[in-house]
Amino acid sequence: MNDDIEQNHTKSYWKERQDRWGMAKSGEEKAIKVICNLFAKILDVPRNNIKYKRLDNIWFESCDINNHEYEWVKGAPDFVIKIFLPEKKYISVEIKLKSQEYRKTTSGGITKNGSIIPNYGCSSYYLDVVPVYKNMNDFVSKTDRKYPSFVIAFVKDDFSEVNFISLSMINKIIKGGWNNDGKNIDICIYGEGYGRDTYLIPKDATTKGGKLTGEQLRNALLDDYPKPQETNMDNTMDM
Repeated sequence: MNDDIEQNHTKSYWKERQDRWGMAKSGEEKAIKVICNLFAKILDVPRNNIKYKRLDNIWFESCDINNHEYEWVKGAPDFVIKIFLPEKKYISVEIKLKSQEYRKTTSGGITKNGSIIPNYGCSSYYLDVVPVYKNMNDFVSKTDRKYPSFVIAFVKDDFSEVNFISLSMINKIIKGGWNNDGKNIDICIYGEGYGRDTYLIPKDATTKGGKLTGEQLRNALLDDYPKPQETNMDNTMDM
């Protein structure tokens, strides 16, 4: 029975990855529109006051991402959103379309190969340690961005649910653990059978789109957004 459960988790992981690659080609544009609509409602501004454009493509066109020196550029957020309040403000958003959640963290346990899965009390999202997490941090370091302005949006594949977490919060719980109802839980690194280590980010560590407040969103806004000519080439994250 346990072997069947583990095989199902492995299949779910690879299905999630394959679905995500396919969805990314067609779903990110719809996802960012859903997010912009949500931000307009939260900030109580007209939808026309919120614009977006692809930020990653700007960077990919300016740097040779096939050159290892520019590996960090792959960590550029998918989109930058411009909001007129009426002053112009910006926020960078990385979209992670999800068709699957890792559910073994709901109760925890030990896998057939001996991996200890913590009991988060909730499902979790996959976030690859390398290159995804590393590249995102390297991008922020090289562009001297403020981490709270780099937001990851976990979007359900039918666009019915959006959950937000800042890169700064992910860094915080990875380094110091996640405090869940007074209990500090180490973030799990899981890669059994996948060939790549992935962080399991607790779903309850994210903020549901419907519960995001105007104050939280305003605090994440900046006066500008990272452009290719404004880089610090010396900063990278050691993993």
